[in-house]
Amino acid sequence: MESVIISGQEAGLHTIVARIVAGNRESIHLHEALGFTHIGVMKEVGSKFGRLFDVHIMQKIYSPESGREE
Repeated sequence: MESVIISGQEAGLHTIVARIVAGNRESIHLHEALGFTHIGVMKEVGSKFGRLFDVHIMQKIYSPESGREE
């Protein structure tokens, strides 16, 4: 994960997004530890073994300077 984050930064990306299936607490915790924040949930978009799953969306912004006014 750290090499993916570094590669994105070196490529000049402003942000990266992760999608994690609901219930995968270990992956969510890992992403949080690496600076990702939870930005939403896509309801029932994943399918596995005949079941529908929600997918969490997490984002890491490389620089807090977004250049936008709030």
